[in-house]
Amino acid sequence: MTGRRRGARGHQGAGGLGHRCAVRVPQRKPSLKRNRIDRILRGVTLSPDPRPIAPEKPLPTDCCGSGCTVCVNDAYQEELEHYEALLAAWMARHPEAGAPEST
Repeated sequence: MTGRRRGARGHQGAGGLGHRCAVRVPQRKPSLKRNRIDRILRGVTLSPDPRPIAPEKPLPTDCCGSGCTVCVNDAYQEELEHYEALLAAWMARHPEAGAPEST
């Protein structure tokens, strides 16, 4: 016999038509983390033009005090100036937002 013999349940191999095996593939359940994120974000709409976020001010212990060429405080000052420019432009686009947050 060279041909394949069909079983009583009509099994024709992997992916074949007429596949009627009793084997069920379990559906993958969403992870708990994904469910938690979905619950948090339900009803939240993300703005296509979000308000700029202020840079985080360095802690006093972040500066070593040895006169580095690029001090963390200098980098923070540059980031703050850039943030203020972005915020001013954003506030011009969104006058209904009110006064800027203090930094």
